Amino acid sequence: MDYVDVLKSPEVRSQQEVNLANIYANQHERLDNFVFMYAVPSNLLKKFGIEIYSGRGYLLLFGIYFVTVFIPGLLITALTSQWMEMTPLRLAIVAAVLSALNVIVLIIGQVAAYKISALHRLLRGVEEIQALIQWDRRWFGPRISALMGGIISAAFLVILYLLNLEVDRIQLPATILWVCTVIAIFLGQFSFSTMMIFFEFRKLSTRQFELYRLNPYDTFHIQRTSAGLKQLGLVSTVSLPFFLLVLLTVLPEGSSLNVPITAGFLLMCYMATAIGILFPLGFLGNIVKVAKWQLLGPIQAELNHLAPRLLSLSKEDYEHFIRLQTVYQTIKDTKDSFLGFSAVARIGGTVLLATISVLLPAVIQRYLLK
Repeated sequence: MDYVDVLKSPEVRSQQEVNLANIYANQHERLDNFVFMYAVPSNLLKKFGIEIYSGRGYLLLFGIYFVTVFIPGLLITALTSQWMEMTPLRLAIVAAVLSALNVIVLIIGQVAAYKISALHRLLRGVEEIQALIQWDRRWFGPRISALMGGIISAAFLVILYLLNLEVDRIQLPATILWVCTVIAIFLGQFSFSTMMIFFEFRKLSTRQFELYRLNPYDTFHIQRTSAGLKQLGLVSTVSLPFFLLVLLTVLPEGSSLNVPITAGFLLMCYMATAIGILFPLGFLGNIVKVAKWQLLGPIQAELNHLAPRLLSLSKEDYEHFIRLQTVYQTIKDTKDSFLGFSAVARIGGTVLLATISVLLPAVIQRYLLK
């Protein structure tokens, strides 16, 4: 074994592998490929030749969300004659804030999705990639997103109703229930997408990748995916507190739902951090570790073969032995974890910021808005 051989791939990826890996990555690059609340507007805008990821697309998406929230809310208010609980101006402000939040989440989440999908382009193995594509289309499609998001949001509304019924027995007006439904739909799809990232990276951690062989950790695509996963945490930090503030603002004054709802949002922030960031980063580290030991195994075997004859090796073989040792130690000393102290400290800071951000709306609603 020449020491240079360990820096080469066992075999060059076939064009079919490259094409399939790109197909798999392309499915994940765009949130509108698998999130229902973005897929429907995206398909509508495409019919008019408008790209959703553009200034014009974002503006029209805001308008679509605004109409979707405001018009049904206005009709519900008119049918129930509950104008005192939700005036048209207040409803318009709530609809505008929720629409803007959804667009902001799309922008931040899309940037993270582009980065996260970088790893997918390095996959090896035709059959394994095909299996991932099929699994991806089965579980990451807009329909399953709508179904699972609907189930999660329905559970949220049931809990909200039971808390309202049992805690303070204040009947929520129909319009406020509609606003709660809109927020619950977003939270449901957000929760499902975060959960699917966990399962996806758990599957990816058992696959083979074309990584930088001298330092798998330093592979550009690996670093890009790591950055995307960390950026995904910003979605929780930015969006959940504002959705909570909207929800607390529209609840009836004196409602005892504020405390359990705030606690629920805080729990959601922690779960999103663990499931959507920490665990996937751990799986990403496993990918690097497997790649490292696949490289080190053959080198170690060659060193073991030469070691018993070390004193009798020719000059050429001895130099070969030293070079192998150098390569072995170089690869062995490279990083293989994305959850080091500095990374955990940064994520901990994000969690702390999320905690403050979630508690702050409750304080604002309690002391400033009521």
